[in-house]
Amino acid sequence: MSWDLSTTLETTNIISLINKVKATRKSNPKIVHSDRGSQFTSKEYCEITAGITRSYSKKAYSWDNACIESFHAIIKRECLNEYNISSYNEDR
Repeated sequence: MSWDLSTTLETTNIISLINKVKATRKSNPKIVHSDRGSQFTSKEYCEITAGITRSYSKKAYSWDNACIESFHAIIKRECLNEYNISSYNEDR
């Protein structure tokens, strides 16, 4: 697992994150789950995740991401609300 912050939704951010995951693991990830954003359906993303099962949320079905949304709620409640983060650079 890995994460990154970005101020844009550019595919290059996702490509660098996938490369980061590949570099820090002994083997490639087996499954990558995401929504259907353009960066996750781009040609470059499909190329970098070749050989990895790509799992997508159903179109217009927010319940597909319920578990990750719940996880984000926990982070917000237990971590982010305790700190006064006022900008992207401050959080990095």
